Amino acid sequence: MTTRSQPRIGITAGTLTLLASWSQMACSASNHSIEPKSASQSSSLKSQALASSTLSSLTLINSNKNAVQPLDGVAGHSAQLSENSTIYLGTVGSALNVRANVSGVGSVKFGYDSQANFQIENVTPYAFASDSNGIYKSWSPSLGAHTITATAYSGANASGTAGSKITVHFNVSADQAPAPFAISGLTLINAASNNPQPLDGVAGHSAVIVDNAILDLSKVGSALNIRADILKPGSVQFDLDNGATLHTENVTPYAFAGDNGGVYNSWAPAVGAHSLKVTGYSGADGSGTAGTSRVIHFSVIAAGSVPVPVPTVTATPVPTQTVTPTPTVTATPVPNPLNISSVSLINADSDVAQAVDGVAGHSAVITDNAVIDLAKAGSNLNIRADIANVGSVLFDLDTAALSHIENVVPYALASDNNGDYAAWTPSIGAHILKVTAYSAGSASGSAGATLVIHFTVKNGSAPLPTPTVTPAPTVTAPPTPVPTVTQPPVTGTPMSTAEPSSYSGPLEITKGGIYSGNWKSTPMKNPTIWESYAIKISTSEPVTIQNCHLAGPGILINARYANANLTVRNCSFHGYTPTVDNLSRGRAIDLTVFKHADIQNNYFENTGTPVAAIEYRGNGTTETIKVLRNRVRNINGAYRNTTFVEHPMFQNFVAIGAYTTVGNPANGEIGWNDVINEPGKSASEDLINFNLAGGQSGSWFKVHDNFLRGSFHPDPYDTQANSAGGIQIDGDDNIKASYIECYNNTILQIMNGGMGAAAGQHIYMHDNRVISSAKDAAGAWWPGSWAAVWIFNGYGASPAMSDIRIENNLLGWAAQGGTSSISGAADRRDYDTNLNGGIKNNTEFPAGAITEATQNNEYQMFLNKVSNAGVAIGPQH
Repeated sequence: MTTRSQPRIGITAGTLTLLASWSQMACSASNHSIEPKSASQSSSLKSQALASSTLSSLTLINSNKNAVQPLDGVAGHSAQLSENSTIYLGTVGSALNVRANVSGVGSVKFGYDSQANFQIENVTPYAFASDSNGIYKSWSPSLGAHTITATAYSGANASGTAGSKITVHFNVSADQAPAPFAISGLTLINAASNNPQPLDGVAGHSAVIVDNAILDLSKVGSALNIRADILKPGSVQFDLDNGATLHTENVTPYAFAGDNGGVYNSWAPAVGAHSLKVTGYSGADGSGTAGTSRVIHFSVIAAGSVPVPVPTVTATPVPTQTVTPTPTVTATPVPNPLNISSVSLINADSDVAQAVDGVAGHSAVITDNAVIDLAKAGSNLNIRADIANVGSVLFDLDTAALSHIENVVPYALASDNNGDYAAWTPSIGAHILKVTAYSAGSASGSAGATLVIHFTVKNGSAPLPTPTVTPAPTVTAPPTPVPTVTQPPVTGTPMSTAEPSSYSGPLEITKGGIYSGNWKSTPMKNPTIWESYAIKISTSEPVTIQNCHLAGPGILINARYANANLTVRNCSFHGYTPTVDNLSRGRAIDLTVFKHADIQNNYFENTGTPVAAIEYRGNGTTETIKVLRNRVRNINGAYRNTTFVEHPMFQNFVAIGAYTTVGNPANGEIGWNDVINEPGKSASEDLINFNLAGGQSGSWFKVHDNFLRGSFHPDPYDTQANSAGGIQIDGDDNIKASYIECYNNTILQIMNGGMGAAAGQHIYMHDNRVISSAKDAAGAWWPGSWAAVWIFNGYGASPAMSDIRIENNLLGWAAQGGTSSISGAADRRDYDTNLNGGIKNNTEFPAGAITEATQNNEYQMFLNKVSNAGVAIGPQH
């Protein structure tokens, strides 16, 4: 907050302190409370006050203890009520107050939410909820967003000269405060690519290092690093093998082997068993308060070696740990590593092995012809394949009555969430379980021998029914996405995006070639906007438009029905207010019926849909669609005279649709785009929408490394304006809407939700950051906020939706009145409508911690990523 100096009384910082406990005060703008001025405070002191007073901050007070109350509940931590802070009643209690830290003034006036004259204090301590001779009264704030103000005056009763005013926005949550400096996870990093490295070497699989993990250097490489995933500590300390290697990081990313401005240093781990202890601290260089340490054990094996078992940790302290080298592999035959030796029964409540006979300490291995008695073993169960470090495991129960593929350990029949086993209750009767391991993910590559187990389930002495196997649809093993080789980053000198002083009239292009210049569209005409354009493409020959400015209310590049082969680069598009009623601004680039489109390094402001790529007619190989490194500000489909309710205006950033004639393109890509829409200045719906369109089985459509913030209808507070997503898969043909991979995107504060699928097959969304405060900058709720991610059947098409996976994302989506499906946190909805269980293994952003500042920080993180990757966004020379 910028502080404006005053000639006599100054507020020097934008913070307030909250004091605990204030009994109910019926105050309003017209009926406020004033603490009497002390008689000893004579007018002769006023001149001194004018020269020396400061109103520096606000402090939270615990009124039961009559002492300062740290916001996180940790003694010695900050009690300062700062901008966008959160008060966690589950940690600090509900008997509070706020103290203005000020000296040398005549009085302090507090405002609260809509009440400008909430409380006036004439003597110290200047307490928001008042006090009695220094004994703070109690105040219990209501849940939600609030605003508190404090203004210093030279005279009593808010008279005399007024100083600057402190304004603080804060939130009140019923939750417990997040554990300070807790490590949420440890991620393996490929130092060569500077990206997360899946532990099994399969692109898109988990890179989180779980306890007892095995790192096979033949799969993950030897240029590695480890990143600590933690929210804003002062520093992070790494301890490998009980002091063998110690390293402290003070800035993000917190990397075990260090980094240079986000470029990870390379580390080649020694073959053998290791332990890693990671601790977050409040101060730099491992100083200050320490958070809870995270300890993991892992083994490193070389190509072709036998996995090294992780040693059992005993209670005896070990001063120094000596790593025993891996024994030399002799000529003794080694069993096929893809052969599964056994399967074990798991208790899903305790996440440990469950003795088949129910007797503690007895075997949990399910042998052939075993009997599982639910009265002894319990009914919340799972089955684990006892095998380590394979590409995937396929379970087939009762000839596809239940078919499931697991790609990461533990390999569980009913799945798991990072070792937290999902509960499964087997039906009474006889069963056959077939389990097969594969060398690659998604049941691909070489297969080991299939283990077949017959077992029977009963419940006490109840008679067993005659088994009847009900046929069920076979679940097709999901294919492994094939990475697309993207074009190299563009670097250069940014071009000005400011409008030029003059334009030429509309241009119609009838022959292929390269075109540069500045063109403006003609005024719009009812009932359509199609003939209002700045450039019209009337040829299927290759056309390149570069180094241009295009402006107007209508379509800026109209390539409708031209079967265009169009490249647009280094251009700026400027949308104007519609010139007629009941029409929205035109699309910036309208490619309805096209065969090739390459849209790179452009700038779009106040236009309709920047790129509408509808009805692909290309050759399916070299002709494709790419939308790369563009900057977009305020997509605006609003009519000049009506609201959303009267006329919906479905504008997107990129619309990919109706690829029904020749099929989907190969090598489709939407990447490294910077898209920001502001409420009240924009009007849009799904930012990236696939409708009856996608990629190919051997060449998935890639949506990656985009920053997508904001999608609002003209009135973002309209309770009926509840349709807008960051990335959405749609359409009444699940085969067309398929083979789409979305990763490394940041999606923020979309009015309705982050990303998901209402249709499709073979959709994989992973390693994205999907976050929203669901509030405006002043802390008011957006009424339409729904969920971070979703999978639901929106069209009922046949064949059914299948193989839709939303995994390993960071999710934090506020929704007023919602409940997190991950942690149960209030006013959150991190996912909803999980069709076929495809949403799993995601990480929840800390409850109550999403603020405007959080979202702004996400943009800075994106800019840092762009810089580190050497990518240039927007028009370049």
